[in-house]
Amino acid sequence: MSGRLEPIEPRNAVEMYLEKREPEVAESTYYSQKTRLTKFANWCDREGIENLNNLTGRLLHQYVIHLQRYFTEGDADPSPMTVQTRLSTVRVFLRFCEDIDAVPEGMSDKVSLPDIDPEDRRRNAYLHSDDADHILKQLRKRYYGSREHALFRLAWRTAARIGTLRGLDVGDLDGDENRLTVQHRPETDTPLKNKQRGERVIALTDDTVDVLTEYIEYHRQPVTDEYGREPLFTTENGRPAKTTLRGTLYRAQLPCFHSNDCPHGQGIVECDYNTDKQRHNCPSTVKPHSIRRGGVTKFLSDGIPETAVGDRADMTQDVLSEHYDARSPTEKAEVRRQHFGDE
Repeated sequence: MSGRLEPIEPRNAVEMYLEKREPEVAESTYYSQKTRLTKFANWCDREGIENLNNLTGRLLHQYVIHLQRYFTEGDADPSPMTVQTRLSTVRVFLRFCEDIDAVPEGMSDKVSLPDIDPEDRRRNAYLHSDDADHILKQLRKRYYGSREHALFRLAWRTAARIGTLRGLDVGDLDGDENRLTVQHRPETDTPLKNKQRGERVIALTDDTVDVLTEYIEYHRQPVTDEYGREPLFTTENGRPAKTTLRGTLYRAQLPCFHSNDCPHGQGIVECDYNTDKQRHNCPSTVKPHSIRRGGVTKFLSDGIPETAVGDRADMTQDVLSEHYDARSPTEKAEVRRQHFGDE
């Protein structure tokens, strides 16, 4: 970003963003983002915003109110979770606009997400793929191969339980074949929830293997656990507890950690959330379970069959459909369109 804004119409900026995203995401994700951002461009037209340089925090606040009242153009009461999903897409779009000098730096941080009832958040929260992509991009840039980077990437790309990640050993990774073997080993304190039925081999991408290899070679504490095994993820005392790994995943999500920035008006040093006991309260973080739920939702949105997703994440199709599939009816329809055409 040069610091000098260059005039651009909202619709042109949306087209530039979608042109960038199309080869990066699944077709269903692309069309969902296109729908959301087209509505944003339509709103800009109605409000007379011909140049994104003129976008302000006050105008974005008006857009939030617009979504809460009229988003579905006929349904005057969209759920807070739906509004939050739409605003998350706009926020990522505005990050792109900052990079191309279309809006002032920090404009994306002015997108205010709606308050959600704690019970609704617990039941419905999941990590959105755009937010996961942003976190991974920042971790790759600033903390490549760190425990935060390796653990977050593996959690997101495998949708594995925290107990599964804790039970992995260095030897479970086959870097030559890009595979990770998950085993039930209760006799040495690393059982799987579904016991032998949860054992599986998970295929990994080159990028994931590269991150794990970097972590093992340069950042992993070279220790064994009390049974003489070599844990993949370690502390100086051996295999970490689940609570330690949960803390690592929360830390990886903190904007003040991965981006040296705070969108919540806190100072970096004195931030109340940047402590071991408070990280989970940061509005920018979700529970490790919600990372798993988001990973499952991303796989399904990419058109991967439910059976394959269930096998990878070790869950039945009934559990997957009832508790982990966070896609909206429209997003599900877009996936089906890939197989059946018009719907």
